[in-house]
Amino acid sequence: MQTSAMLQGGISQPHANEVESLGSPWRGLYWVGGVAALLMVVLGMSEVVLEASSSALAGGPATASEWFALLQTNRLLGLALLEIFEVVLLPLGGLMFLALYAALRRTSESLMAIAIVCELISIAIFLSSSVALSMLNLSNQYTIATTESQRAGLLNTGQVLLTAWQGTGHFLTFFLGSLAGVLASVAMLRSKSFGRLTAIVGIGGNLLGLPGPALGFLLWTINGLLVLLWSILVGVRLVQLARFKDRGSVKS
Repeated sequence: MQTSAMLQGGISQPHANEVESLGSPWRGLYWVGGVAALLMVVLGMSEVVLEASSSALAGGPATASEWFALLQTNRLLGLALLEIFEVVLLPLGGLMFLALYAALRRTSESLMAIAIVCELISIAIFLSSSVALSMLNLSNQYTIATTESQRAGLLNTGQVLLTAWQGTGHFLTFFLGSLAGVLASVAMLRSKSFGRLTAIVGIGGNLLGLPGPALGFLLWTINGLLVLLWSILVGVRLVQLARFKDRGSVKS
């Protein structure tokens, strides 16, 4: 009797041995990582739509006083431009990478270990240097300040926060996160669990992300779209791996 070409969840017969070797203990992590990747896409697209609807995709205010004004007139947009969405997006990405480590460890354990370290350091740097809520608090204080000296002090504090936020930590967040994506995508090329399309999209999108926003608006936008596509492909595949049962489900 001839075995069918596809197993449950969209895993092809030539890939069955490798997928089966990943083992059932990891299926819960595949679910978590797959759902996290797809949630990243939803949140990422929501952020893009919010900024596009306000004609703010090319950037935000330049000075602390302009940020304070924006946070009072359009709080959600101001927080989005200060990367409040990334406070959730990056940890979700960490869950996705943990699932990728489980899926790719058989063929590229060293690469995936380095990728995990890069991703976790990227997340830690970002969360420790995020200024969105601090700027919102300063904006609220600025609004109720009663003297010029109070306002001047708040403006100075805000400007210091903005300068630090746009410094080395910001660059390292995107560089290390993109490097993790490149390494994971290279690992996919060595594995039968992920298709070449997923790997190529991941390599291209994450290579573009290495310089961070300094890349320029057009290329940064292309990078964002490619990474969103990569997240969709990765999320779908991780869910498929989670749904995979065993070779006994193969039809004869």
